[in-house]
Amino acid sequence: MRKLSYRYAVAVVVLVWLVGLGLNGWYWTQLPDRVATHFNLAGTPDAWMNKNVATLTICGFQIALPLFLLCVPEIATKLPAGCINIPNRRYWLSPERRDETFAVVRTCMAQIAVLVSVFFLAVNHLTYMANRDGTGLNNRWFAAVLLAFLVAVTWQTKRMLVEFRLPPNANPVRRG
Repeated sequence: MRKLSYRYAVAVVVLVWLVGLGLNGWYWTQLPDRVATHFNLAGTPDAWMNKNVATLTICGFQIALPLFLLCVPEIATKLPAGCINIPNRRYWLSPERRDETFAVVRTCMAQIAVLVSVFFLAVNHLTYMANRDGTGLNNRWFAAVLLAFLVAVTWQTKRMLVEFRLPPNANPVRRG
């Protein structure tokens, strides 16, 4: 299952952070003082911010949300099994499998953090282009980016659900 290892995924997230921060510094020099930060379905701006606040906000989101996703498995290791919602949790969170299970969860969440990082980077770039050109948001590109992100997250979620099926030789633990 671990196509993209945890360490590699974290390295990719950090690389995307650095690229995002560098791009935001470059974008900032080219933006007007007031930038569009939200667009309606037609791609027309309908909310604005000061460029300093907008830049700090997007940089904050680009760092905070992937970081949160990377921290969730670490927090979950401290919780009782009853607070963790994975398929067949009694089997996968039994003492003999708990460490391996959390290693899989860490890797899956790191892979999702990569997807979120790249998604934010792409949306940030589309927002920059809309502000630089004054043409509004390119809805075709936004739809393509959003669709790719949703497909990738759905695929990752499916892989995680498959990972936590009961093995054929497992004795299911009865509920109650």
